[in-house]
Amino acid sequence: MNKLIIFSAVCLLFSVTPRAVAQRYTVSGYVTDRANGETLLSAAVFDAVSSQGSVTNNYGYYSLTLPAGEVSLEYSYVGYRAEKHTFSLRSDTVLNIRLELDNELQEITVVGNRSETGVRGSQMSAVEV
Repeated sequence: MNKLIIFSAVCLLFSVTPRAVAQRYTVSGYVTDRANGETLLSAAVFDAVSSQGSVTNNYGYYSLTLPAGEVSLEYSYVGYRAEKHTFSLRSDTVLNIRLELDNELQEITVVGNRSETGVRGSQMSAVEV
């Protein structure tokens, strides 16, 4: 009888422990343009806490499985203002993001130098066939 109780206790312990330790949830959603609602392909989604990231697919959809707890997601796309969302992840979450165009251009300087080396001579040869 004692062996049965000990065996049951050990089985119960091992069945509960992995779930408590390895709680992971999925954050998913769409990344779109705020002005016209178009989906943004290959937009980056990065969690600064776990250092995990993903990019949106051809439909602007992303899915990222993260450990439970504090999450700090940053959404970015070329030409758009990045957004950061920090929250506590306790269940599977759908988070649709609408990024805004960044109209502020940084200064661009194009510099070119012309070399003053001209043709000093040409070399010609003949090959018999």
